[in-house]
Amino acid sequence: MSESPSPQSTPAEHPVEEKDGGSPEKRIACDNHKSGPSADFAALIDAIGREGQANRAEEKREDRGKGFREYLTLIFIIATTAGVFYQAHIFSNQLE
Repeated sequence: MSESPSPQSTPAEHPVEEKDGGSPEKRIACDNHKSGPSADFAALIDAIGREGQANRAEEKREDRGKGFREYLTLIFIIATTAGVFYQAHIFSNQLE
C-alpha cells in the first residue's frame, strides 16, 4: 500500500497573503505555536509557578519569625533562671 500525502501542507505550497501589515513569517510562527500548549494552559502553569514562589517566600518569613521567637524565649528563660538564683541567694543571706 502506498501512503497518501498528508493533509497538512507546508508554507511553501500555499503562500500566505499579507493582511493587516503582517508578514508571512509571523503567520507561520503563529501556526507553529498552535501545536504547543494553549494560552490558558500556559497561564495556568505560570500561575502555579508564581503561587509556589509566593508560598516559599511566605515560609521563609515565617521561619525567620519563628527563629526570632525561639531566641527571645531562650533569653527570657535564662533571665528567669538568673532571677530565681538571685532571689535564692538573697533569701539564703537573710536566713543566716
